Amino acid sequence: MMLRTNIDLVGREIAFGAPATQWWVSLATAVIFGLCFATVLTLIVTLCGLMLGESVAAWHRHRPLAAT
Repeated sequence: MMLRTNIDLVGREIAFGAPATQWWVSLATAVIFGLCFATVLTLIVTLCGLMLGESVAAWHRHRPLAAT
């Protein structure tokens, strides 16, 4: 739907830019970008956050003790 392609299974037609597709373009665009954003959050940001937490914990374990 985001590409403005309408596939009519009953009438066996494929239409580009048909009036039926114009109604669904904004909804399809929002769904596609939402899925892309969720994928980036899940696969990149979450893993980077986990690795950052592990790196900070390892740094705290191996840092030299301050002389007091």
